[in-house]
Amino acid sequence: MPRGIRVILVDLMERLTSEGIDMELTDSEGQKWRLVMGGDEDGSIDLSIEEIPAWSVYIEGHFIGVAVNGNAGEAVREVFQNAGLTSMPEAVEVKAVGQDETFAVFTLEGEAYCVPLTQFVGEIVGTSNWITARQARRPEIDALMEEIKRLPKG
Repeated sequence: MPRGIRVILVDLMERLTSEGIDMELTDSEGQKWRLVMGGDEDGSIDLSIEEIPAWSVYIEGHFIGVAVNGNAGEAVREVFQNAGLTSMPEAVEVKAVGQDETFAVFTLEGEAYCVPLTQFVGEIVGTSNWITARQARRPEIDALMEEIKRLPKG
């Protein structure tokens, strides 16, 4: 049977408001999709269905898990939580690797960031702020790495 998404039109029309519809669907293979629908005053309907990407998450180079989310940073949060990890020290290198792009997710000077990996490598790694933060947080980073080593392999 071909892969498909089943949407009951009556249910869809009941959810339609003046703001339109923005909902998550799952296809027959378990992949998640985002359906956005809105209408114009002329009676036409705009409809888009986009695949929600799956992100493979690595902390300091160690694979932690996969999450399906439209936002790489939220995917990292989900994977971290699902793995049962209890803390995320500042200046830890986290990568969210998608099918077409890779993001770095990290905190620095109390701010959270989710930037393309190329930007992270070109503008953050090697700066005095990054190096100083990693040195200051070394005991916490080492404790996190020990926690990661105890995670079940899967």
